[in-house]
Amino acid sequence: MIRFVLAFLVLGLLISCGKDEDKENPKVEIISPTGLDTPAVGIDSLLLNFKLTDNTNLSQYSYVVKDSFEVKYDVGSRFIDGPKYEHRSYMKFGGFGGVQKLWLYITVYDRTYNKTVVSKIFHIQP
Repeated sequence: MIRFVLAFLVLGLLISCGKDEDKENPKVEIISPTGLDTPAVGIDSLLLNFKLTDNTNLSQYSYVVKDSFEVKYDVGSRFIDGPKYEHRSYMKFGGFGGVQKLWLYITVYDRTYNKTVVSKIFHIQP
């Protein structure tokens, strides 16, 4: 009988001390490029800037910039820690003709493997 009561108390203690489950997905705010602009890159570079936030802790993110033919112009990933992170990098382009339509895909995970995937279509010109 004492074992039963002791086991019941231990189980109750474990349940009451358990952490709440994190079911909230991370959030992504794309700052640059915007979908409304058609920046001219030429020999310059294009700024990739986005903010990642989570209600607890972020874990990792990855991004890719590609065209409609699946040609990848820029790829990156990183393990991160903390509830906020801001990515800033610059893409350099080789030669291409005409206005080019590109897609930016961002995937971010938090510590409990909640996942968010966002995409943005934007245009560049030589």
